[in-house]
Amino acid sequence: MKIYERNKRWLAYALPAVLLIACVLIFLPKEDLVIKPGTWEGDFDFDEAVIYFLLTDRFYNGDSSNDDPNGENYDVSHPETYHGGDLQGIIDKLDYIQALGVNTIWVTPIVDNINFNVRHGKDAQYGYHGYWAKDFTAVDEHIGDIETLKMLVDAVHDRGMKLMVDVVINHTGYGMKKTDRNPGIPNYPTKEEQAVFKEMLRLKPGSGAIEGELSGLPDFITEDPNVLNQVIDWQVGWIEKAKTPQGGTIDYFRVDTVKHVRLEELKAFKDAATLVKPDFKMIGEYFDGDIVSNGKVLELGGMDSVLDFSFKNTVREYLRGNFEQCEKILQNRNRMLTPQKTVGQFLSSHDENGFLAVRLGGDTGLFKVAATLQITAKGQPVIYYGEEIGLSGKTARDMDKGEFSENRYDFDWEKTINNPMLEHYRTLLAIRRQYSDLFSKGDRETVFFDEDAGISFFSRSYEGEKIVVGVNIATEAQDHALSLGLDKDVKIVDLYSGKKYSADAEGKIPVTIPSKDDGGTAILKIETKTK
Repeated sequence: MKIYERNKRWLAYALPAVLLIACVLIFLPKEDLVIKPGTWEGDFDFDEAVIYFLLTDRFYNGDSSNDDPNGENYDVSHPETYHGGDLQGIIDKLDYIQALGVNTIWVTPIVDNINFNVRHGKDAQYGYHGYWAKDFTAVDEHIGDIETLKMLVDAVHDRGMKLMVDVVINHTGYGMKKTDRNPGIPNYPTKEEQAVFKEMLRLKPGSGAIEGELSGLPDFITEDPNVLNQVIDWQVGWIEKAKTPQGGTIDYFRVDTVKHVRLEELKAFKDAATLVKPDFKMIGEYFDGDIVSNGKVLELGGMDSVLDFSFKNTVREYLRGNFEQCEKILQNRNRMLTPQKTVGQFLSSHDENGFLAVRLGGDTGLFKVAATLQITAKGQPVIYYGEEIGLSGKTARDMDKGEFSENRYDFDWEKTINNPMLEHYRTLLAIRRQYSDLFSKGDRETVFFDEDAGISFFSRSYEGEKIVVGVNIATEAQDHALSLGLDKDVKIVDLYSGKKYSADAEGKIPVTIPSKDDGGTAILKIETKTK
């Protein structure tokens, strides 16, 4: 009797708990319905690159000992001074970048830059961005040293990612001509430093993209074979210089200002790099260019990709509801891209106004939809650091009026906690990773759109696999019976939300797309074949 009573009491407590657990297990979504954020495993093709572009000086300060190596006493609150970010800071934050879901990290130029204040006597402007070189053979002292660079290479590769380094082949920093004289500014280039570029710079620049000076920066005479060979040796030398004991090195170059170098010089640069590392790739910045207009740097200049300046304009029109016209543009773009000739689509950059702040007037809901369009498009998504947490700003305008670079902000690490925008990016990038071949190589077709309602569906397909992407630019969630020509009861899963659908007797799917502010996205995976 005592045993019976004891068992009754045990059952009285245990049975409800068992039933509760059973109910939870029944109603929990299956693990394979929603793609969890994760990491890239194994190698990937260059056209599968998902790129995170960061300004090293503005990302994270991992070594305070190099914050002011030249005694300039930087005002770190000023937008145009050094702020302390460095290579060690990138290493320290690699877990964050990896968890975001990208596979390639693009860092600003690593070479030693001029140290003087270009706006001396007015306010401040330094070469914190890395594009004003004075020595192409040394790591800039503000961001670290060669050993830290090697540590970064290994740390990136250990996480299954690749490292892209920004390089400049058409100009130096200010003050590097032999005719430049120090007007009494501290840390101005010395005669010895200027002598490194003897007979290499145009003392009497002309006009046009090749012989003119970009923003007054001293221009290399790259059409002179001796000058070209020296510039190539300096830049390609980093592939060997950055090689680690593990055998890793820099994987890719982002080549600045390719519009200002002739095609044959660009091709010679690429050929020299692939002699050292046969699988080396380059993406070029042909300002205002795209897959159609790029000065033939893809066909004849050796570039494997170019930055797509037109993409953000198409996205802006898409977000105005011009779905039909924008889909025609994006589908034509899709057909033109190949694994050997691709583009990197971006929304914001260090040289242009932030897409969220300027083009969308701060509308974070529409920006989420913009991110969906970017990450699900063919090509190489280039995410500008901070936009995944909602940072954005105007580019510099008239500095004499105090209009400095608001788009080169310090990364705000406090905004990485409980941030809906960040979760949106992580979800999209996890889906992109899971279906990388489909998104990087697949076809694109219109499925349905309603410009008045503000919803659009398009498909991405590759080798028999198909995904339908839906976007909603309206302020309310929208339901739509989407006709996909399916058999009755064919199963569909929304990879974005985890919702499950079944086709009705007419082959339609009753899809719900959340409002723009809640992501404005549905990504539908067909679990069985269509008719």
